[in-house]
Amino acid sequence: MGRFFAPDFGELEITPFYSDNEIYCQEVRFSVPYDRWPEFERSPEFQRIKELAAELKAQYKKFQYPEPERELADEQICCTAEPTSQAALAK
Repeated sequence: MGRFFAPDFGELEITPFYSDNEIYCQEVRFSVPYDRWPEFERSPEFQRIKELAAELKAQYKKFQYPEPERELADEQICCTAEPTSQAALAK
């Protein structure tokens, strides 16, 4: 497990992510001091970030891989024996 270090206050970190040696997305990170978080959370800027995240999620959801289909028979366990009571085992 890697260690996470928050960006210094006032610093903006942009990290590219690659697929087949090409950038397919970028992550943006910055830190807000805890005592200023309530103010930032109420700001129009933060509300716009939340809206943009929701728009991106809806837009790109169709590009995410679906859950693989599994055969139910692979997971079924069938038992035909009757349960054995402790009294029957003691005999």
